[in-house]
Amino acid sequence: MKGNSQNLVLRSYLLATLTFIIWGTSFAIGKFVTPSPLSPFNITFFRTVIAALTLFIIIALKGQIKEWFVVFRQEFLKYFIIGVFFYGCGFILEYWALARTEASNQAMLSNTMTFWVVLINFFVFKQQIKKNFIVGLILAFIGVLLILLTDEFNFSSATIIGDVGTLIAYIIWGMYSAFTAKMNEKYNPLFSTLSIFISSLILLFPMALMQGGFQEITQMSSINWLALLYLGIICGGIAFWIYNIALSNEQISSEYIVIFSLLNPIIGVVTGIILLGEGLVIREVIGIIIILSAIVLANRQPNNVDSIEIISAKL
Repeated sequence: MKGNSQNLVLRSYLLATLTFIIWGTSFAIGKFVTPSPLSPFNITFFRTVIAALTLFIIIALKGQIKEWFVVFRQEFLKYFIIGVFFYGCGFILEYWALARTEASNQAMLSNTMTFWVVLINFFVFKQQIKKNFIVGLILAFIGVLLILLTDEFNFSSATIIGDVGTLIAYIIWGMYSAFTAKMNEKYNPLFSTLSIFISSLILLFPMALMQGGFQEITQMSSINWLALLYLGIICGGIAFWIYNIALSNEQISSEYIVIFSLLNPIIGVVTGIILLGEGLVIREVIGIIIILSAIVLANRQPNNVDSIEIISAKL
């Protein structure tokens, strides 16, 4: 029993790592299709449509359409809230904010998501916070700073609106991870992922019409289509599915999965070396070592669990 439990935990960690590796490639692939011919918002809509179709086909091949629809109808309101207000609004606000700040600022602020998940789990779901996790999270963020802090990084009055918007966007993404984890513990993660995608289209579809998305897609080349299909099938459908599988493990609080998002700066460095021929500086090497060590520390399970007790069960 214990061995099986450890295997499930290891599987969740491996799936989380794979998810963020896949998402790390989306930045480079996305350059083939956005901001031209597709705007950042419209690429979100079309990749979500492709992702939903991908998962619907998988469910159909597994002969589970009726089972999925029963769950979707039964929990429609919850999936609607997660799909529209967390997934849909998260993407929209993220892209809105990006137009009003520096890309380096958003890259830095995006790494605060784990902090928000910790706070949501603490105050909403009354979950304990282990001290070694907090120490590991802080160290990992220091490693992120070492990698991402460059001359381009600049908080100023000119970027404050975009910076605040980015912060709110990643609070929303933190809510997505925390609340979706609870749904995935109860239902098949494949069902939950498709339900969230379909629900989000209630918001994304009319906005795509207003943003001229169907005019933009007619201008796409074969290279653009290949990039979009990769973003929709792999980075959208498959990655969100396996991310939700990782979140579904009841033995692991969602912050232990989300902390793997701090691997993204490392993935960005490696991708830059492989695809763009960029060099590796000592500051980045130190940052990589700190992040990897910090994630191991954060996920360490000591025999005597030292945790920050919840202030009160009545909170």
